[in-house]
Amino acid sequence: MKIKLPSMPRFGRGAPPPPPPFSPASTVTAPVERGDRMRFLARRLRGVAGYVFLFIAVFFVFVWVCLPTRAIAWRIGQAARDAGFIVDVEDVSISPFGGVTLYNVRWTFQPSHAGQIPRKLELLEVDVDVSLLGLLFGNYDIELDTRIDDATIHAAYTRSSSESTIKINVAELPLFDVPKLQQSVNAPLGGLFGLDVDLTMPENLFARAEGTISIQCSGCTIGDGETLLFVPGATGIMSKGVTLPAIDLGSLGGQLIVTEGKATAEKFETSSDDIVLKISGGMTLADPFSKSEFGFDLKLLVTPALQDRSEPLKLMVQTASPSTKLDPPEEGWLGFKLRGTGGRPKFIGIKSKSREEQERERRQKALEREAKRKAKKNKRDAAAKDRPTTPDVPDSAVPDTVEVVQDPPSGAPPSTFDRAEEPAKVEDSKPEDSREEVAVPEDSKPVGVVEGDAPAAGNEAEAQPGGRGDGGGEAGGETGAQPGGTPPEGGTPPEGGTPPEGGTPEGGAPEGTPPEGEAPPPVL
Repeated sequence: MKIKLPSMPRFGRGAPPPPPPFSPASTVTAPVERGDRMRFLARRLRGVAGYVFLFIAVFFVFVWVCLPTRAIAWRIGQAARDAGFIVDVEDVSISPFGGVTLYNVRWTFQPSHAGQIPRKLELLEVDVDVSLLGLLFGNYDIELDTRIDDATIHAAYTRSSSESTIKINVAELPLFDVPKLQQSVNAPLGGLFGLDVDLTMPENLFARAEGTISIQCSGCTIGDGETLLFVPGATGIMSKGVTLPAIDLGSLGGQLIVTEGKATAEKFETSSDDIVLKISGGMTLADPFSKSEFGFDLKLLVTPALQDRSEPLKLMVQTASPSTKLDPPEEGWLGFKLRGTGGRPKFIGIKSKSREEQERERRQKALEREAKRKAKKNKRDAAAKDRPTTPDVPDSAVPDTVEVVQDPPSGAPPSTFDRAEEPAKVEDSKPEDSREEVAVPEDSKPVGVVEGDAPAAGNEAEAQPGGRGDGGGEAGGETGAQPGGTPPEGGTPPEGGTPPEGGTPEGGAPEGTPPEGEAPPPVL
């Protein structure tokens, strides 16, 4: 059987294909061939892109399947330990779109008191969603979701270059599962805990946070009558632990309003058949958050019914420190201050002062004293400026003053004051050049003595100016009338002489005053 094949000259060897027949439409064949080439090139590019995409997909699948998830889980636990938390993660599942799931997470709390057994919080799954697109631009957008029995926990954190936000919502969490709380008080806790946090932090700082923090605790109880109860930061018997019966705390609820990094408590109280508790004050947020300072005031009323059920508690209330007992109209209440930082809280009596408050008061008093001292100094300076001042006058412009002495009445004895002031007047009235002009006056010699004659031997003193004679000789009797001599008893003194005792020289000039026109005698 023979089969005849059609002739296909284009597959022939060596012979070129015959040219197409000429026709008017043959002029448009070139654009058709160029379009075919473009379509062929596009098909080639799509094929290459498909192969590249397939390669990338296979690569990522291979990497995702071969990821060392156990090693990643171990590295997460190490990072938590470096931050101060004992966290173990069994395994990790990573999604290509930014989702991470942690399996069997165990959070171990260190003992808060001697003899305690470390407690663990176990979470079966923790879902973490990370925005990969935000990470490319240096921003964080992380969400976390988990469950503890019937309680749900949701947290979201965003961070950019200008601000950060934190949102936390905890609903119906058993009180004994609250991290670190059970470990701190040691006694059994009961009830459901709720927390709602919504904070915005400009410049990524807690110190400038704005927002609200709400806390609820419904049906809360503490103690079982057997386990020791510790109060964190307390002193005295509470620091060593005390056994208390089960105490009904009621439903505690309140809200903290955060403004410029300062949280203020509003409507924060609880009331039950066992206690009445009121919380006021607030806290100051800081960076890091563990350094935030507490400033809460707690007022506690222990009802008589609870005191009758617990003798140790009744004894504590009756023997409480005076710094914790409130004054009327709140008599019977106990007051405490919660101070310290988030890492080291402490309770003190509401009437006592912390070290910071005492130091603040000392600084305030020192500032007040300094302000009073400056005010007094400024007052003195102002008074000195307002006081009139006399201009300085040169000595040459001051005229000479002449002192006028009134003559005492004739026969009146000079007073002691006059006698005491006389030498001073002589000295004050003496001119500056008196030492150069002072000389023995020519008429100071005795009148009865002739020049060249010597006085009698027994009357040497009578020859001296102002000397006193006893009248024993001729010369001695005549000397009674000498100028400057002492007159006879009961006689009238001569001109310029010394008046008798009880008398005043004629002319009213005080004793020792030189005659007018003569210089005073020198003072020996």
